[in-house]
Amino acid sequence: MSDECSGGPLDGLGPLNRGNSIVLTPPTADIDPAIGVDHTVCAAQSQRDVTAQVIGVMLGIELEGQSNLSQDSLQAAFVYPSVRAIVDWGIGGTSFRAELDYLQGTQLSICAENIRIGTKYMKNTLPWDPSAETDAPSFRVSAGLGYNGIGRNSNPARLTELVQIETPQDSQIVQIPQFAVSMTALIVDGGMSAQVYGFGSSYSITWDPIGENQAVNDVQYNVENAFPLFNGARYVEVTNTSEQGAPLIAFIIFGLSL
Repeated sequence: MSDECSGGPLDGLGPLNRGNSIVLTPPTADIDPAIGVDHTVCAAQSQRDVTAQVIGVMLGIELEGQSNLSQDSLQAAFVYPSVRAIVDWGIGGTSFRAELDYLQGTQLSICAENIRIGTKYMKNTLPWDPSAETDAPSFRVSAGLGYNGIGRNSNPARLTELVQIETPQDSQIVQIPQFAVSMTALIVDGGMSAQVYGFGSSYSITWDPIGENQAVNDVQYNVENAFPLFNGARYVEVTNTSEQGAPLIAFIIFGLSL
């Protein structure tokens, strides 16, 4: 290890300690499946008073083993399995936390004196049509740590929130996550509009993504060029605007600056 990195969070760690993988099984009956449980994948801590280092973080995910579940069985049970990464880090007396998607692999750079990569498994069903309990696949998640930054445009960090609103004109509040700079929506079914609010209700912006009466091909979705979030934006109120009385199911995707 070079002198430049000596004493940093990864100093003295063996190769296996700089990266790890764990298997995540679906939440058990005593756990709220929409929240999940935070599990540690790997962690590193500076051993003495040193300047923070830029640490590259690499995340990966894949199905564990030979899944005996078909896509049809999951759809029939309205089950959406979601796995998130949790990044905790600190510098001096400060601490930060970010949640983000694994996607098919995500890379980011963090300036830190200590860092921990966690993960959690959430299993969502339609709240107005609860189905019989079903199995869901297991996943293997991996995290690796190394010195030096990773290109910002390689795999930008994102966080996906699932919105499910049964009744037209009803709304759901989605909190804007830490480090979010933009947002977009992928609508599975129905139509929607969104109101973005800042502190209190002093400022708000109405945003109308693609709905049920517009062709998806009319707009090119791009998280990096999505609706920008203004300074002070804190939450999004999503409204079901379906004209046929249909439920709204949509993914709200936040672009994160990490």
